[in-house]
Amino acid sequence: PYMVVEVFFDGSWRCVGGCRPPLEYILHLNIYKSNISVDAIVHSSGPYTLALVKAFKEKIIERVRDMIIRNRLIDPGDRIVVAVSGGPDSVCLLDILSKLREDLHIELIVAHLNHGLRGKDSDQDERFVKNLSRKMGIVCHTKKIELYRIRNKRSIEEAARDERYTFLFDVLR
Repeated sequence: PYMVVEVFFDGSWRCVGGCRPPLEYILHLNIYKSNISVDAIVHSSGPYTLALVKAFKEKIIERVRDMIIRNRLIDPGDRIVVAVSGGPDSVCLLDILSKLREDLHIELIVAHLNHGLRGKDSDQDERFVKNLSRKMGIVCHTKKIELYRIRNKRSIEEAARDERYTFLFDVLR
């Protein structure tokens, strides 16, 4: 059978739709809805799967590194502020950049703005980002705001964007 599986950068994975993988199957890897995918035959959910996931992660990191160098997106010595919401896209970005920081000779700084829009879930995202940054050995700046109180006739989206940009530029300084 053919199934779609999400693979996470900690090496864990899950079948989309809650399917249970059989011992032999064709696996389509789709990492964080990116357009980078690969088809491969996997013979078990054990070491072969982990080896495939590791090889796939390395390929993605290599492609990002090559794109950065080819397009001169980052110079050695740059300080990069990575806005991390705690969602899969920003965590993936942080993971890739953290693996490239020595090779590219860059300094990473994590910035997380807790907009306070989702109550305890927002606070949980903030804790997750702090813990992840600590485990990666990256300085993390966080700030909590009450967006509903400070939006001043702006839409929530506009107010959030303005506050986020102000916060990120403050962290960069």
